[in-house]
Amino acid sequence: MSTWQHLAVAIANPMSDKQTAIRKATEIAQRCKARVTLYHAFSLPYPLSNPEPTNGKEAITAAKHSLLAELQKLSKPLLEKGINVSCVVEWDFPIDEAIIGFVVKYKPDILIADSHHHSRVGRWLFANIDWELIKGCPCPIWFVKSDRSAIDMPLLAAINPFDTLGRNSQIDDQVITVANSVLTNTGGYLKVVHSYQAPLSTDESNLIEPFRLPIASKRRRSYISRIKSGMDDFALSHGIKSEDCFIEEGEPTEVICDVVEKTNTGLLVLGTVNQRQHELTFISHLAEKLIDKVDCDLLIIKPPGFSVGVGHQCAETLIHI
Repeated sequence: MSTWQHLAVAIANPMSDKQTAIRKATEIAQRCKARVTLYHAFSLPYPLSNPEPTNGKEAITAAKHSLLAELQKLSKPLLEKGINVSCVVEWDFPIDEAIIGFVVKYKPDILIADSHHHSRVGRWLFANIDWELIKGCPCPIWFVKSDRSAIDMPLLAAINPFDTLGRNSQIDDQVITVANSVLTNTGGYLKVVHSYQAPLSTDESNLIEPFRLPIASKRRRSYISRIKSGMDDFALSHGIKSEDCFIEEGEPTEVICDVVEKTNTGLLVLGTVNQRQHELTFISHLAEKLIDKVDCDLLIIKPPGFSVGVGHQCAETLIHI
């Protein structure tokens, strides 16, 4: 697995006292000798300079200088450790598209960002940067949720071993490839998890409201055997020990949260799946559900061949500020 050369950190608030994503990027950069870019995009020109600017161009320029100075303060501990650091501030909107545009331009190996809890209503009513990055960011995204060290942590990769027997095995292969890349650059060890739900019978009951009955025990055993066989084949092909594989029946979110707790997982690795419908792209909702349920960090992986689509142009470039 290759060593990371460039880590990018998306910083929501350069003036915050707590910058866990920067601390973890520092740990990783020290271990793998990578350079780091601290990135911040803002849409409102704040804080205002003294004296206050007289027009929009002055306000945005003053805000850029002020925020860049804050990033440079944050970069000092990294520089003292001998890490090559650069700072980038842009006036742009929406913020998620600004971050994706930055990733496309600078091509970091991984994007690291702090993630904060959002209620279901909050995600529904307001544009959520985390979720938009899950959908659109082309490089792996490391969402930081815990304070624990990024070095030598237990990793858990969520895969679909039954699907590896069919047409969608590429995303599972990609998840393991990136997980192994994390191990190369941070240390630790890897376990994998798959949740399954046994199918129901195709026979309907005679009640007014039909429902599906559980399948016969023989068919159930055969189904589970195929699932476990798929996991065995997948694990063998990737050099994963059988004792590091978890196969559990249940709803995926609940199973993964349970295994995360049992294994003291520090980083949960998930792949997203694209499905084209009516010329729109929809992403698996598993990542969206888990990002607010687990206490560990999450690493989100895009499928092979993922493309951003139409390139984003920075507002500052378009408006010539």
